[in-house]
Amino acid sequence: AIGYSFYRKIFNNSANSTLYREVFQSWNEFTKNTLRICQKIGSNSCLIVYYEDLIKNTEKCLRNIANFLEISWSDSMLNHENYIEKEIVLSDSEWSSSQIKNPIYKQSLNEWSGQIPDEVLEYVNID
Repeated sequence: AIGYSFYRKIFNNSANSTLYREVFQSWNEFTKNTLRICQKIGSNSCLIVYYEDLIKNTEKCLRNIANFLEISWSDSMLNHENYIEKEIVLSDSEWSSSQIKNPIYKQSLNEWSGQIPDEVLEYVNID
């Protein structure tokens, strides 16, 4: 989440090819290090959740997370936005708090599409 916040701000503020390459390189390194840590501590202590899976298969993904955390499933997990400020308190210092108040939405999967210069996409080999 920390890495995501940092990179999300950069992507929202610039379309500079060099910056995008640097961000992709840095993000790739951050991700590799995180995966190494997860492999080192073992699958009982680390669950990898892909954002795309969370958005496309929300209930299945959330059930998997609940199972991993050994907490009971509740259908309310599918509608977290109904519990913000009532049962869930958000930090005012977290820049993404306003987004957390919204229901999960699929539009975010493709928001970056068309924003990254072609030469950068070729460099990072994204389809």
